[in-house]
Amino acid sequence: MSASVPPASNNISESIAKLRRLSRVEVQSGWRYSDCDSAVDYVNICNWQVAELNEKGHIAWPSGKQVLHLGQHFLIPNNLCGYPVTGLRLLLGLTWWAEDAQIFVNGELVGQGDLFDCSDRVLLTDSAIPGDEFLVILRLVSPGHDSGALMRSICLYESADSACLDPGFVADELEILQNFLTRNLANLKFPYSSTEIVARQGFVVKRETLKSEIDREVGLIDWSVLCDRQKFDLSLAVLRQNLLGCLRDVPRDLKDGTTESAENAEGREKHLVFFIGDGGEKLSTSIYIGEIYLLGHAHLDLAWLWPIEETWLAAERTFESVLKLQSEFPDLIFCHSTPALYAWIEEHRPDLFTAIKQQVAAGLWEVVGGMWVEPDLNLISAESMVRQVFYGQRYSQEKFGELMRVVWLPDTFGFGWQLPQILRAGGLDYFVTQKLRWNDTTEFPYGVFLWEGLDGTKIFSMMSAAIGEGIESVKMANYTFDWQFKTGLQSAFWLPGVGDHGGGPTRDMLEVMKRWEMSPFFPSLQFAKAVDYLSLIESQFLPEILQSESAGADVTWKNQPILKQ
Repeated sequence: MSASVPPASNNISESIAKLRRLSRVEVQSGWRYSDCDSAVDYVNICNWQVAELNEKGHIAWPSGKQVLHLGQHFLIPNNLCGYPVTGLRLLLGLTWWAEDAQIFVNGELVGQGDLFDCSDRVLLTDSAIPGDEFLVILRLVSPGHDSGALMRSICLYESADSACLDPGFVADELEILQNFLTRNLANLKFPYSSTEIVARQGFVVKRETLKSEIDREVGLIDWSVLCDRQKFDLSLAVLRQNLLGCLRDVPRDLKDGTTESAENAEGREKHLVFFIGDGGEKLSTSIYIGEIYLLGHAHLDLAWLWPIEETWLAAERTFESVLKLQSEFPDLIFCHSTPALYAWIEEHRPDLFTAIKQQVAAGLWEVVGGMWVEPDLNLISAESMVRQVFYGQRYSQEKFGELMRVVWLPDTFGFGWQLPQILRAGGLDYFVTQKLRWNDTTEFPYGVFLWEGLDGTKIFSMMSAAIGEGIESVKMANYTFDWQFKTGLQSAFWLPGVGDHGGGPTRDMLEVMKRWEMSPFFPSLQFAKAVDYLSLIESQFLPEILQSESAGADVTWKNQPILKQ
């Protein structure tokens, strides 16, 4: 299905690494520790022992809800590898595995988390001043069932103005572009005829030419002016403009260069430019065809590692957080399943329930799920499945004025074969999960497919992106390119938001998203409801299914999808 992936250009890779060194500092090895659980005010961490890293680069300590304090002084330098940092924002990126996490900066509590809200980008200052110092202390509690760990810590220097460049941002843009070239343009044949690249030889030649042109432009970065931030940033701006010039000539050049070899391809040469498009004149317009649709999400297990009382509080906290963010980010669309939670909110927080109903009516809050809760579907009977759908749909119709159309089961470990019949009879049109991505050996073959039940009933189904993700540009772009190749669909779907214990999108996620919306080297972004995205790709995908089936290919899943090795 794909050609071998060519090696990344050394020049591009080296430039990415050099740019990252101008904006990021790994600080994992700089922590000192104390296992004495005391107040953090006026702590002298000089008396603490240096925390050692294990073979994974983690700072680990025993299970059993053991408390560990980690402390580190951060001194703002004049420059990073010669690049001045004055005026930049300084953030501390942290990832942990702890039942409880508290983050203190100069004695003040500035952040909290747990096993599922397990990362943060802590703002140390909006405007860096060389010589300023910050004392950061982490109070971490290990899980009862597992060892605790501080898995990553890194200082990030970013532009305080989201419209301005910084070396780290440009490094991410270059890595996305490099990954596109090495991974996606190497895939010379797509699984469906409507997206098949037909002029193989000409495309390979152009790919190599394009890589050479980009490598040449990256080699023109003026490192000699590194100590003058204004001049160096201008050099990066010129690089981006020149790269856009190279890339926006691609569709015309590809068509001109492959006409002869595509004469017998039944007019399908238009698909040569499936991924790269003319971005126009505005820098904010993406060079990539296709987009990433976003939907805020906060998976919440009703019962797992906490009592049910905590579930209600987590739901209340999550819903309040989303409503507050929607007042600040009016494009934010959020979804949540489980009518049982909405019923509890309706009874105990009628004011909050009224606000949610208003957002549902405004199209900014989507009630998904199709069932009363997100149940186990391996062990329960068909009668229980029917009642899950009946009670869930009845509540949705009575309280929100419409039936749910999307079955939303991201964390269920398997799905009975009779489900398509039950779901379609209950008014549900789409089935979504991501759990089969957990298979460690047997890869589930489809991203989008028709699932056929025992009686022949079919439901349009999607294997979504993972839940509990943030806005990480390189990861999102790679997922999008892989999705396009696997499915032949231009548009991908991403679910930003802390999950498992509730949480949802964070302000930092949305601010990072706003910045990437302005980048021409990143797919276009917009929020959308799940039902709207599924309706869109169904209209694009079903004709391909019918065409594939008429050609003898089988793109319908006729079994019970379960999590397995």
